[in-house]
Amino acid sequence: MPRRAARPITWSSASCNPLKPASPTDTDLLYPKYRHEINSLTARLRGMLPEDLNDEEIRVFRRNIRLRNRAIGVLLAMLLLSVGATFWALDERKKAEKNLADRIEQETQKERLNFAKYVRNGDNFVNSSDYDLALVKFQNADGILLKSPQDTSLLDKAAVLSGKMEDLKRGEARADR
Repeated sequence: MPRRAARPITWSSASCNPLKPASPTDTDLLYPKYRHEINSLTARLRGMLPEDLNDEEIRVFRRNIRLRNRAIGVLLAMLLLSVGATFWALDERKKAEKNLADRIEQETQKERLNFAKYVRNGDNFVNSSDYDLALVKFQNADGILLKSPQDTSLLDKAAVLSGKMEDLKRGEARADR
């Protein structure tokens, strides 16, 4: 409980009188004499001793410092968390891009194998004189070429496949006559 001030307010000198400052710096709370007089006046109005008011000011100052330090700590923790999350997200993105590239390569390999299988089966049907099934297999292989127009290994075989399909179409046209 605060103690009551025992002595009345008095001005120690005329230069520290807050009503008649000698210079603008004399009215700054960093100026010790002015601060002492304002502290005395405030303590008197609150019914406290100036020492108790100083103690309260010190407690408030320390509390504000602790609050500031905690806020800085929370902001620093949030910054570190966001930087860590950014690096984790970038790593996950790289993994996803690598997985996508691997998957595309696997699909391309599968299409190449299917292309070779269709051409081989088409050749087998041509050799067994089943031109309709051979044409279907060659058309399936041609469909793979349409899906992958940029694949150079398939483009080399495209001319051979188109020649085989033309031969089959001419052979069917001759057989129809």
